[in-house]
Amino acid sequence: MQETVPEEEWFIVENTHEPIISREDFASLLRQNMRRNPYIYYRKKLTIMLFRSTRHVK
Repeated sequence: MQETVPEEEWFIVENTHEPIISREDFASLLRQNMRRNPYIYYRKKLTIMLFRSTRHVK
C-alpha cells in the first residue's frame, strides 16, 4: 500500500534528465494541437494536471 504524502512535503527536482525535445518545440506542438482540436488539448492538459496532483514522492 502506498503512503500518501502531503503536497507541501513533495520533493520535485526539474531538469534532471536531458530533454527529448526543447521546451520551445514542446510549447509549439501544444499550440498547434490546440488549434487543430481544442478538446484534445484540454483533455491532455487535465490528464497532466491530475497526474501531477496524484504523484507521490518519498
